[in-house]
Amino acid sequence: MDFGHRGTSKTHLLLKENHVIGYFTLSMKPILTEGISKEVIKKVDGFSKNRKCIYFYLIGQLGLDDDYIGKGIGEFLLFNAITLIEDANFLVGGRYILVDAFACKPVIEFYEKNGFTKLVTQEDNKSSVKMIYKI
Repeated sequence: MDFGHRGTSKTHLLLKENHVIGYFTLSMKPILTEGISKEVIKKVDGFSKNRKCIYFYLIGQLGLDDDYIGKGIGEFLLFNAITLIEDANFLVGGRYILVDAFACKPVIEFYEKNGFTKLVTQEDNKSSVKMIYKI
């Protein structure tokens, strides 16, 4: 399915000599709050601890060519994704960015090093973890 043409997301590419070395996809994502503590719901929502659904800006994909791992390109892509979301946030509002990260130590550490924290939900599984970033 081509989500970009359907208007549900936009993918941004980083090219070097017509070769994709990295990319990220941006969209919006609702998360049901069932299974999230009332304290966290209020923090993320900014108003109510009883909210049933919270909308996030989503960095749905962040990928990097293996040859560029450890060279700062991942941070560059993440910074660009956050900057584009901050621009959108200025126009339409919003409070948090969400990533659904692979549940492996280097990936989680990458996002934590860049200001993301874990969001515990009932949707969590062993292969991924939801992490959020305050705009």
